[in-house]
Amino acid sequence: MSWNPEDEERHRTEMLVLVGFTTGVAGAFIWAPIYAYYGEMLAAAIPFSYGMLTFATLLVFHWFPNDRVYRFQQFAMLYALPGALMLSLGGFRAGSAVVIWAMITPIGSLVWGSRKSAMNWFIAFVILLASS
Repeated sequence: MSWNPEDEERHRTEMLVLVGFTTGVAGAFIWAPIYAYYGEMLAAAIPFSYGMLTFATLLVFHWFPNDRVYRFQQFAMLYALPGALMLSLGGFRAGSAVVIWAMITPIGSLVWGSRKSAMNWFIAFVILLASS
């Protein structure tokens, strides 16, 4: 991340995003062993993979700071993780409606992206929800 003293607001936003996703990575590494403890190895692999991929995208973002690409990568993973987890646990009911977490994607896109992007993610969320 590059920082320019005149661009302090952008720097605060970037730091907030970085801290938020870092917290998500920590959560994923706590979440995965819980599923593994209960014998759900495929379900455990999904948040673990999310944590590893998020860490990798943070490194790539550090070396090649492109906000749009980074946001897309994060939103795509935030969309895919709950859907894959729901399927691995046996569907909407058996997965305790974990797919609802995918709603973070259109909300995040509305905050850090555009209305058009948020609408596209929302449509994708509705499709994911209907397919469960």
